[in-house]
Parts: sequence; structure tokens; C-alpha cells
Amino acid sequence: MTQEQIPQFQETEDIQKNSPSGAIDQIEIKISGRRFQITLEGFTQEAKNEVITTFGDKDLELTELLKTHLNKIQEYSLLNQKLESLLHKITS
Repeated sequence: MTQEQIPQFQETEDIQKNSPSGAIDQIEIKISGRRFQITLEGFTQEAKNEVITTFGDKDLELTELLKTHLNKIQEYSLLNQKLESLLHKITS
């Protein structure tokens, strides 16, 4: 992930979820009762959809957020193993 793809977190009182084009470039999330605005510029639509599904209209506790993050790490690790196995089969 490049520097411009790293989500920018900002605690906020103002909500601005949509860009003028209608594409979601920012989302507000709530963690333990605190609201944060996150910039999603540079994210794929699939990634944006997952962020919205994970955080949209929810107030997550820190433990829930940590569990979600750890589960994603495991998912990506398993996917990476499968891709490496497939690449090995293709190149053999």
C-alpha cells in the first residue's frame, strides 16, 4: 500500500461521505462511541464496499475491530498460500 492509499483518519463532527461524482471517497466510522472520517481515495470499489459493509452504521468496540482485523489477516494469508501454490503449479 503506497502512502496515498493509506486511509487518512480524522476525528470528526461533520459528515461528508460522497464526492461530487457520487462515488464514496470518505466514510464515517464509529469506534467505541468516537466518530472518525476516513478517506478512501485510491481504494478499489471492492475495497470500498468491504469497508462500508464492515463499518457502515455500526459502533464497533475496539475488541470487535481487532477481531475483524485479525480475521482479515488470516484470510489474506490463506489466499496468499493458495496463490503461491497455484503459481508453483503453473511454473512447474
